[in-house]
Parts: sequence; C-alpha cells; structure tokens
Amino acid sequence: MKRRIINLYGQSMLVVALLMGGMACGQERVEYRIPLHDPVKPDAPAISFKVELILDAHGFPFEYQMPLTTGVCLDGTCKPLQATLFWDAFGNYSRLDYDEGAPLTKGDHKPFTESDYDRLDQILKDKRSILGTYPLDYFLIKPADRYLMDVDGITSATPPSVKDAVVDKAAYTSWALWHWVNGSIVDRLHAKTVARVDDDYLLHGLTSDEASLVTFSLEQLEENGLQDPRHHEACFHVLENSGRSNCESALKLLTQSAGDTSAIFSRLVGLIGQNGGSSDLILSYFEKLPNPAPVVWIELAKQLEVIPGYGDLDAAFALLQKHAGGVPEVCDMVSKLADSEDRFIARRAQEFIDAHRVQGPNGRKEPRYGEGAAEGTLHLHDATGPY
Repeated sequence: MKRRIINLYGQSMLVVALLMGGMACGQERVEYRIPLHDPVKPDAPAISFKVELILDAHGFPFEYQMPLTTGVCLDGTCKPLQATLFWDAFGNYSRLDYDEGAPLTKGDHKPFTESDYDRLDQILKDKRSILGTYPLDYFLIKPADRYLMDVDGITSATPPSVKDAVVDKAAYTSWALWHWVNGSIVDRLHAKTVARVDDDYLLHGLTSDEASLVTFSLEQLEENGLQDPRHHEACFHVLENSGRSNCESALKLLTQSAGDTSAIFSRLVGLIGQNGGSSDLILSYFEKLPNPAPVVWIELAKQLEVIPGYGDLDAAFALLQKHAGGVPEVCDMVSKLADSEDRFIARRAQEFIDAHRVQGPNGRKEPRYGEGAAEGTLHLHDATGPY
C-alpha cells in the first residue's frame, strides 16, 4: 500500500485535478529516460532513470514522477530508501510516495514518524535550504568525533548547529533527498514541459487559477512574444484576476505588443479598481506614460464614478488633476461630479475645479478655496470623506 507525503497545498491541487479529470483512470503518460548522478557520489557514472510525465484530461503536462532506490548512510548498514518522487509540470518538487512495508528510516534504524514525514516535506520544498549550500559531510559527525559531542548514532549523527535544517537523526536522508529533488533534474523536467508548449497550452495557462501555471505561460510569452489574439485577450484576464507579479508581466506584454494602443488603454482604464494586484500598476503606468493622447484621460474620467476603492479613486483624481486640466471633455465630466452624493468624490472634484478654475456644475467659474465664499458657507473643498 502506498503512503503519500503531501501538504495541504498539494492536497488541494490533487482535488482540483480530480474535478477536472486530470487524475482520471487511464490517464496518458509519457516515458523518458534521464541520466542523473547520485548526489552523494557525483563523480560516479550517471544512472539512467525512468521518469514519467502524466498528462491531464486536456493532454497538457500535469506532473512528473520517478521511482528511486538509494542508500541513506555511509557504512551501508541502513535499509535502502525506496520511494517515488513527484514534481509539478515545471520541475518543482511536490510530494513523495512510499510503500507502507518500506518506510523511510533514520540513522538508528527506526522508521520515520508522521511528524518526521511532515518535516521532510517542508525541507524538500525549501529551495533556499542550506542543504544546497554545504556538502554532506558538513551535516554529519565523523565516527572519530562521536564521543566528543552529545549525539546519537554514528553515520547519521548531526551537529547541533544544523539540526534545524534536517529531520532529526536523518541528516543523510534529508541531504540526499533534497539534492535528488532540487538538483539538475529540475531544469531537465522544465525543459521537457517547454518542449511541449503550444498556443493552446499557453492559453490554458493564462486562464488557469493556478498561479505557477500562469507564471510559466507569461514567461514563455515574454520569450517568444504576444502574437496569438487569444493570448492578448487572456492577458486582460490575468490583470483582472491574478496577483501583482503576474499582473506586472501581463501589463508589460500588453503595453509592448503591436495591438491597437487606444483599445488597449481603454481596456486598462476599465480595469482600474477591479483587482488589487493590477490597479496601482495600471495607474503607475499611465503616470509614467510620456504625452499620452487625451483619450486616455477622457476614458479615465468616465471611470471615476465606478472605481470602487477610495485609494484607486484618489490616485485617478490625482492623475487627472496633474495631466488633464487642459482637456475640455475631462474638465466637463469632473466638474459635474462636484455635486456627487459621495462627499469624497465631491471634494476631489472640487479640488480639480479649484486647481484649474474650470466651470462648476452650476455653470459659473468656481472660486479657489478661500476666495469669494460667504462667511460661514461650506465650500466643497472642506467636505470630508469617505465615511
């Protein structure tokens, strides 16, 4: 019976795959033979390993798996480690399976506990672990030194200074497995997936809810250019739904593409306030844009009453006040907002009127704050909000 080491994130991804048919029976597999060096014996000849790529219900790369049998101690007295290692489609370690009859063991030959497996899973997913910085012997105490330190065991004894980086009494296993799952195989698996990339796969990635798949697709488009109209549209989907990092890449692709600039700008303005991951990026882009056409500010002014967040709304007003005072259509739209029931919008609209001395909503030239208002009257500039 197989046991699986997997964290909550991995469990959720498996549930998604099941719902989408990605883990259905009879799923298609592609077999590769990949030569790899044992990280403990890097100078020994490479060993050819069977690696399987599992495809999802759409025929797209889902995950890789590789059975592994290897030693876990220096003197050969420990039971060999037998497990199946898994990576996602991009070469990131995801989990480890083992047979219940052949559990992982420690230097004292005792089997791993559930907490040991959980700790091992955390270690293997930490790509910045010091296990990747130092050689194996840095984590082991030589037999000649074992009597000088308060440690258990011999071949897998761990110096106290690095115990947080490994499973207790399993430094050898921790170090070796970390290098198996995070070593040269990562780039090899990533390359296998890249070789299978086509326009349909990239579209699937851009519209996925999985951030790593969105990131991968955007990286491929950054290398090869935004050419398929479907990808162009999907980048707007990213801006509407993804986190900041992916939104930044999507915005860069759209604004550097050969598409209709006016149409792109209009779509971007319409997204302000819709997603926290992209709103400030879009506003910052327009702020830095040299001499944009007036249509940009006109479209932005149209959005003022529908931008939901006061932070984004404030930034939009600031952009218009700085750049669009000379655009008649903008001045007309903003001046009408001085009568808005939303006191924040009314105040910001009045500030625009004051700054550019344009006509207010009643058709007269509005005085600047503090000029020409009867004593005791409330000037719109004094309105506070939001409430």
